[in-house]
Amino acid sequence: MSWGSHHSRSEKLAIEAELAVRAGEPPRADTLYREAAEQEAAAFDAIEKGKDRTRGITAVSAVSLWYKGRDYSSAEQFAHRSLATGQLPPFAEVQLRNLLQSVWAVAAAAKAGVKFVRGDVLVSVKGGEVIYGGAPLDLIVRKVDGIQSLLFRTEEMLLELPFRKRGGPTNRRSGDVPALAISGSRRELPVRGTDGGTRARPTL
Repeated sequence: MSWGSHHSRSEKLAIEAELAVRAGEPPRADTLYREAAEQEAAAFDAIEKGKDRTRGITAVSAVSLWYKGRDYSSAEQFAHRSLATGQLPPFAEVQLRNLLQSVWAVAAAAKAGVKFVRGDVLVSVKGGEVIYGGAPLDLIVRKVDGIQSLLFRTEEMLLELPFRKRGGPTNRRSGDVPALAISGSRRELPVRGTDGGTRARPTL
């Protein structure tokens, strides 16, 4: 089969996976995402020489799909395999390394008993002393505190609790709200939750 045939099949499976997510069927969504990733990997192998941009886009797509399907081992292996070819454009290499950071962060969280819900909270910081992969600690802490405050306020609003004019949330409520924690990754700020939490992923 050609690249186009595998890629088309992958797109259809990915769409089905998204519909499964919206329907509240995570196990089925994971299976579909993994099948889509396998088709994308097959498409990667079918690419002709010289089409490096297509090769890069396809590699990133395959790793992303395995990541969405929570098959972190396959995502990591394929990312390394793709990078080892030496035939990827710079943008794809950067995206694959970023995906590897996310895979490692989730794997570390799983070992620690922390689960993340689907979805991302993207937090970007730039300018001044901010460089790729690094930023002043006080700046990151302020970002974390700001996001955590928004989470508390959102929960209080959804629960129709009295509007809090000053101070932090009570201990009773704060134990039920996801708390931001900086992981060992240089670019992941996972929001810890009870049913699989969101990641706040800063672009540094």
